Amino acid sequence: MAMLDELVKAITQLQAEVVSSKELTTSLAERVSQLQDKVEKKEQSPTGVSWPGTSYQASGSNPISLNVPSAIPLAPTERFSGDPLKAQSFLVQVELHFTCKPNTFPDAQSKVAFLLSYLTGDAATWAIPFVRKNSPLLYNWRNVVRKFERVFDRRTVTQSEDRELLDLRQGNQDLVSYLANFNRLVAETSWPEEKQAVLFFKGLKEELKDILAQIDPQPTHCQE
Repeated sequence: MAMLDELVKAITQLQAEVVSSKELTTSLAERVSQLQDKVEKKEQSPTGVSWPGTSYQASGSNPISLNVPSAIPLAPTERFSGDPLKAQSFLVQVELHFTCKPNTFPDAQSKVAFLLSYLTGDAATWAIPFVRKNSPLLYNWRNVVRKFERVFDRRTVTQSEDRELLDLRQGNQDLVSYLANFNRLVAETSWPEEKQAVLFFKGLKEELKDILAQIDPQPTHCQE
């Protein structure tokens, strides 16, 4: 009898363990099924991967819009004071912002305003009349670039007014006429005042050079 009781007890215990095991197995099976459903739904989703700075929509809906360059950190644009050797590099910096941030600069006026905001010194002085008169030039980016290059880009200037200025000589002109011609050409270039004085002196008659050579200190501007 004691053996039978022990056997019944053992069987009851085993049955309880089997039930518990079945419940655990069922619970795990349900969990696995739920995870599979989630995976299948994720694979069927058309949204794709969303990267920082991009937007994506499935084919057949709105057009895909990728703005990847907006995530690129751009170096700050250096201010431009009129140095002809830096004119092209300045334009490249400015236009790089337009390329990488098209939504920030949607039209010519915003591009021109951005360029003008980085002008300083002689370059800023050059731009003042256009701003004060609200010149039509301010609404045409290409025209602004052409005007800018004509005044500040040494590659452009060297082929025209700059070459005339380098070759200018007083010759038989009186001093007033020579100065007038010199100033006319200087107005179309971006030579610094020190360079202007050197070129002005270079073009003078030899007798005037001898007189000026005796002046101490030497003039640093052609008006002197």
